[in-house]
Amino acid sequence: MVVTSFAQGRTLCIRRECCLARRRFKIARALAQEISRDYEGKSVVLVGLLKGAFMFLRDLGVALERIRGEGRGVHEVYIEFLSVGSYGGGHESGTLKLDLDIRYAVRGKHVILVEDVADTCNTLAWVVEHLQKKEPASLRVCVLIEKSDAHRYLVALHYVGFARDRLPFLGGYGLDDDGARRCDLNIFEIPSKAPTAE
Repeated sequence: MVVTSFAQGRTLCIRRECCLARRRFKIARALAQEISRDYEGKSVVLVGLLKGAFMFLRDLGVALERIRGEGRGVHEVYIEFLSVGSYGGGHESGTLKLDLDIRYAVRGKHVILVEDVADTCNTLAWVVEHLQKKEPASLRVCVLIEKSDAHRYLVALHYVGFARDRLPFLGGYGLDDDGARRCDLNIFEIPSKAPTAE
């Protein structure tokens, strides 16, 4: 399966076991270049949505720092994490609650929310509203993978690694397979959860 980003034209091959290790930093670098252009000379706060975004956030932060080390891009990069839990049906249909909030005061700061996958956007919509209450100077969303056909909530996605309709369930690179394999450098399809044809 080949996943193509409609906006940026980047491609990612996802197979049963598809090695992302060689390409993951190129993905982060491409997104970091976009962010660096938008926030030239300004400090940004990257807010990673746990648990899925931790590996992508790390690579994105490193890419931003490398560009900064070249004498361009953002002024400083700050890292924060936020975690949302649910009860009564899971993240897609249940009621969301805050498990871990950011500690850094982001009022008047430029915030970029970092997520692994944007599917229904239920959680993203909730977190965006939560962060907006903290009165940042700006708030944008960066996602590694967008499942374009799964959206149920309207959320602006400013930086997207890849976008594709009808993606299978994925694991690895922060994504979990029943809680496991988040640290796998590969992104792989989980066959047992693959959607059936209608």
